[in-house]
Formats: sequence, C-alpha cells, structure tokens
Amino acid sequence: MSNFKPILLVGSIPGNDASSVFRACGPTLGDKVVAIPDGETGNRRIWVTYLAATLIDPHPDISALNRPKPVGSIENEWRTADEDWVPSSFEDLWFFGVNEGVDKLSFDKTGYADCAIASYEAFKTAKSEGTVAKDTRFQVCLPLAESALRWFIADKRSYDIVKPAYEAALRKDISRIISEIPADQLSIQWDVCMEVVAAALDDFTGQPPLAYQLEKSPIERWSIALQEFSPLIPEEVPLGLHLCYGDLGHKHMVEPTDLSLSVQMANLGCAKAGRKVDYVHVAVPRDRSDDDYFRPLVELDIGSAIPYLGLVHH
Repeated sequence: MSNFKPILLVGSIPGNDASSVFRACGPTLGDKVVAIPDGETGNRRIWVTYLAATLIDPHPDISALNRPKPVGSIENEWRTADEDWVPSSFEDLWFFGVNEGVDKLSFDKTGYADCAIASYEAFKTAKSEGTVAKDTRFQVCLPLAESALRWFIADKRSYDIVKPAYEAALRKDISRIISEIPADQLSIQWDVCMEVVAAALDDFTGQPPLAYQLEKSPIERWSIALQEFSPLIPEEVPLGLHLCYGDLGHKHMVEPTDLSLSVQMANLGCAKAGRKVDYVHVAVPRDRSDDDYFRPLVELDIGSAIPYLGLVHH
C-alpha cells in the first residue's frame, strides 16, 4: 500500500447492514483506516458459519450429522432469537458428511461475491456522500478452503470431496469480485484461522473439528493454497493476511502461547504468496501485554508488508 494507515478492521463489525457500518466507521476513523469491510452483518456475523448454513447444508449430496443446539437451550445465551443456525460454542458446531455413493459435487458460488458486489453499491454511496474518506478502499475478506470447511466437515473422505468444489466456486467468485469492483477501490484479505489452529495443535487432536488427519502439514497446505489463490488477485489490489485463532462468543479456540507461530506463518506467507502481500495481522489476546508474548516479533521478516497487532477487543 502506498500510504501507511494505522488502523486495520479485520472483518466483522456490529451493524444492521453495510450502510450502517460505513456510516459508523467512515466519519469515526476518517483517513486513518486501511479499508472498510461491510461488517459481515446478518447471516455472516459468525464468520464461516455462513457457509455451513447457506452453502453446505442445502446441498442435496451432503447430510447434516450435527446441527447447533436450539436458541434458548443453553445457559448464558448470546445468540438472538432467530439464530438457531449459530453454534453456541466450539463444542456445538455443524458437522456434515458427503452422502454414500457420491465422489464429486459442485457449488454454483460461495455467496461471497454476491455479498461483496451488493455491499460495494452501499460503499459507493457512502463515498459520494463524503461519509467515507476518498482514498479509503472497500475490503473483502475471504477464507481459503481449510478455514472455510475444516470446522464443519466430519471426515476426511467428505473433506476431500467438498474441498475442490469449494475452491472452484471461490475462484469464480474472486473473478466476479475483481471484474465488478474497480481495482483502485478494492482490498482483499485472506482470513487464515483454521490453518493457524491446525498448526498450533499439530493438525490432529482426535476430537472435532480436528478428528482426522490431512495430507501434508498444516503450514504446507496453507502455503500451497496461498500460492494457488493469491496470484488471482491483481497486483494493484492490496492483499492482506489475517492470522487468528478462532473466536466464538469472544473465546479463542486455542490461546496462543506467544507470537512465534504467527511470525513463522507471516514470514512464509509473504515469501510464498506469488505476489506482494501488503499487510499481515496477528492476534494478541486481551490478557497478554508481557514481553514474552511479543518477543518473537524480532524474527518477523515480511518485506514491505505492514504488520498490524490485534490490540483492540470487544
């Protein structure tokens, strides 16, 4: 990115819709923010759970083996009344299996392009009204296959069938996004979560969602995915890596001991992406301000990419 901006928004923002997010963030953050996402509102507010409920569950060749508990059935409920599709915890996730006899399937689209293109219309309006600063970009956050699917697919056979179908649909959606949103208005971020969690847990715990082993190491798989998908993004569109450890009900799936894994993945990501990486975001738990947590940053080697620390929490 040509001009450093001190603030990064990683994706989800409380709001009723994209317009309300732009009205809230634009005047408040002004020209200090890299780009503004549409807030991932509505049925995207719990990140890739959107894919479980809208992409995977309706597919005729896939069966739901577990659905989240109904709203009102647990203590300390934090979901709204109409959110039975939202897991109540990391132990209450959707799980799916591909039906017997099916060895290949497809998706028409992931849904992300539809959302991005619709939200960009609201972004253009906000810019024309002066609500959003003139050089602020519109941010689109996308999960690569492992972050999109590993949470929900119950067995390796099913994962190996669903993964290429998701990746084909993601390629089509990326093509739509970059063809319908001007490059000088766009910023794209890879949401890298399950890849980090799998690496932190050495890929296998015997318990969902890491109940089965995949080929290659988690970091190798992530590196391959980056090399395949990052070059699809035009060089004039800033590309970011958002490295995180999961967040459901404001609880990490895994608490990082320090930033060593994030630094390793940031360094590798910037080296292997096949194009320039413009920024890298790493997680900082709200209770960590000690030197030991941040010490691995001395090994950070990400070239011209801007590092962002996740210091502002709910």
